[in-house]
Amino acid sequence: MTRNLARIIVLIIAAAAVAFIGMILYFRHRVTVPDRPGMVYEDTFDFSGTWLHRVYYYHGGSENGDSYSVELVLDKTKDGSPRTVVYYHNKPYYDAKPVDKEIVCTSGVVTGVQEIVDRYGMTDWKDLPETDLIALDAAHMNFRLEYSDGTEIRLGSDLEMPGEAYDAIEEIRAYILLCAGIEE
Repeated sequence: MTRNLARIIVLIIAAAAVAFIGMILYFRHRVTVPDRPGMVYEDTFDFSGTWLHRVYYYHGGSENGDSYSVELVLDKTKDGSPRTVVYYHNKPYYDAKPVDKEIVCTSGVVTGVQEIVDRYGMTDWKDLPETDLIALDAAHMNFRLEYSDGTEIRLGSDLEMPGEAYDAIEEIRAYILLCAGIEE
């Protein structure tokens, strides 16, 4: 009888441990990230005037068949509150299984990105000329800032970009990933 009781107790402890580990794994991958740099616990955003609505970064198309993108979108919900989402996609080579994530953040990440945009003066980088370089199998990069009034700033490997452009783009990409809690 005591042997059966000991087995039952061991099974209960094992089941509790499995449930506890499952809860840890579940909550570790929660999608709301309220405590990253530049973010606040109470999510408020001033939608008056023009505001940064979308940031999009894409890199891919090399001979390896890679594709990588990070997208940050800030929208106003029906009740007037902000909804900020980071979409992440990484497929390092043609046959690789892609990693796709969707993380809901607070709108503070948009404010942080706008501070980087302002520091580099990126809103002045409009109507950049196209390059003469043509490489059909080369990787390409595309970066866009879209504002609520329809203004769009597009940078890419097909354009002659200012000297600090790649530094600015990399800083924005790294900041978004940090705020979303994505490690590469």
